[in-house]
Amino acid sequence: MENITSWLGGAIPSGLWTVVRWVTFFFKLVSLAFAVPILGLIVFDFCVWVWRLFRPSLPTDSPRASRSNRRPKDYVQPPTPSPTKASSTVVELRTESQTTERRATYETTNR
Repeated sequence: MENITSWLGGAIPSGLWTVVRWVTFFFKLVSLAFAVPILGLIVFDFCVWVWRLFRPSLPTDSPRASRSNRRPKDYVQPPTPSPTKASSTVVELRTESQTTERRATYETTNR
């Protein structure tokens, strides 16, 4: 502190250095507000990694063993084929949409 005031030749009063110290402390504290959450997320990610590494694996016959084999909600199971000797009169037809298609018409005027 003495080196700085002697270098400036006493142009800045010593009371102003107290304000400078508080301002620098404030900005250091604000910089920690950004760094601490990021460091916390890194530590959390490491803890989750260690937890998943050491947890026991699920048995293969467990219903929760593989979630990727689940079918989507909009999946419709195809109908089971009937035996070849059975006769059936049921025919599945797709119904057409009931909405009509509207087309834009343009009037031409001859002037």
